[in-house]
Amino acid sequence: MRNKPILFFYATTLLCVQATERLPVEITPSHAAIRYVGRFSEDFRVGWTGSKIEIDFKGVAVDAILELTEGDAAGITVVVDGKETFLKVQSNQRIYPIAAGLSPSQRHNIVLFKRSEGTLGEVRFRGFQFSDGSQVFKPNTPDRKILIIGDSITCGYGNEAATIEEGNTVENENGYLSYSAIAARELKADIMMICWSGIGLFRNHWEGSGTMPERFNRTLPLKETPLWNADRFIANVVIINLGANDMNTKKGERGPLEKAGYTSAYKDLLSRIRVFAPNSKIILSIGPKDSSEPVSNWLPEIAAEFTNTSVLVYTPPADHEGWGGDWHPSIKTHKKMAVELATEIRPATGW
Repeated sequence: MRNKPILFFYATTLLCVQATERLPVEITPSHAAIRYVGRFSEDFRVGWTGSKIEIDFKGVAVDAILELTEGDAAGITVVVDGKETFLKVQSNQRIYPIAAGLSPSQRHNIVLFKRSEGTLGEVRFRGFQFSDGSQVFKPNTPDRKILIIGDSITCGYGNEAATIEEGNTVENENGYLSYSAIAARELKADIMMICWSGIGLFRNHWEGSGTMPERFNRTLPLKETPLWNADRFIANVVIINLGANDMNTKKGERGPLEKAGYTSAYKDLLSRIRVFAPNSKIILSIGPKDSSEPVSNWLPEIAAEFTNTSVLVYTPPADHEGWGGDWHPSIKTHKKMAVELATEIRPATGW
């Protein structure tokens, strides 16, 4: 239930007072017009990259009510009628202006896309506020679904960094412009992104547990519970891009990746996927680091044991502009990868 504006007159945050007076129509996160894509908890918390909130409306303005529940900040790509802006969710703010000055007679599309990964912040969605007289509508739901499982490359780690030395931040990690998200939009498909920096199939970049097979079933990447119900998103296409962290020897601090351990972990994960997605097209991919060996040599052997499964090795960048923070793919490289991925998907799906 929304409080009357007069209760905010003595509040210290003027933004909330102004937003309350200007945008009196509030809807809760459980409203039927809101479309969710990705993994959300029952109380509408979200951590994984690529999770999306979408709604259509007729009105002049819209705000989002968001709370930071983990981390120092989280990055959101806001898309209003196809135009993208960056939103930084922080602990000292709750109501975020999304759009204003819109045509009241036109139907507008609003998307909130979590562009930063779960290690950088978790967010709870509390609903929308709209200008007086607004109408809300549920957007169309595509019948095409893509699930991608990957590491920092898939998350878009440092892809907007101006230099290699800049590393990865909430501001320069843009999952909305990662190769898989770009390809999904090109193919007009919903996407679920399960990705985590430093993660591997058999061993992570860091020491300890928490490989992708261990984290894959989580609704929230930082929480062991609740578990995700895989039946809620049955993908037509499943893409895996894991192996870069498995192969990393940490400058000789550990030995080369063992083939038996890696391929066994890969086959176990694929067997789990085949339980909830028995007919999906599966793409085993690696890259685009300078060298994808030996994993690129092992993937065809793994793929041969599963039906409707192929291999894609992404082309490494040809120049310095192809790299973002910490030698991760730049936006330029992600766009090229998206073309390669879409080219691999189209013949198998007819999309």
